[in-house]
Amino acid sequence: MTILSAPRARLRSVRLGTLVSTLMLMALGCQDALAYIGPGAGVSFLGSLWAILVGIVLALAAILFWPIRWLLRRARRRTPPGGGTPGD
Repeated sequence: MTILSAPRARLRSVRLGTLVSTLMLMALGCQDALAYIGPGAGVSFLGSLWAILVGIVLALAAILFWPIRWLLRRARRRTPPGGGTPGD
């Protein structure tokens, strides 16, 4: 850090603090929006949440069952001990 960069960093910090405090004071002066959120918004939110959770569970199940499916397929492909086909 050079001698000139320390005052610049301090000045930038002061400007940022001034900006944040000004925005907070402006937000305190705002009036309420008085908006009504009907029951449909909650139902939509729950439906979206349900879809995301089901997707995550299905993805985890697919990952966890992959080795089991691989073992089952491998067991079906095994040849009988005689080395011939099963119909011989």
